[in-house]
Amino acid sequence: MIRLVKGGPEVPACIQYEQTTHEPGNPENVMERSAILTARIRGDVVPTDRVWLRRGRPITKAEYDFQIADAQWAAKYAPAEPKASPDKPVDLNSIPPIF
Repeated sequence: MIRLVKGGPEVPACIQYEQTTHEPGNPENVMERSAILTARIRGDVVPTDRVWLRRGRPITKAEYDFQIADAQWAAKYAPAEPKASPDKPVDLNSIPPIF
């Protein structure tokens, strides 16, 4: 889990090896290459240094998958939640109260 901005919510991020077997969106174009390092933030592919150079906390694969699903849910159904826009610092005055 990393933060994209100071005071922002934590977002799931990972660096992993990925094997490419074909061109994305074109399965007929076979691409046989060795595995490469890729980085993802909230499931989106980003340059590796955006994750590698940040200080974060380690999480399990299960928590990563849960956080991805939770961020997608927040973006669709709860746009006022900080997880819906992680590139902005959390403004406690704009969040509705719990009670």
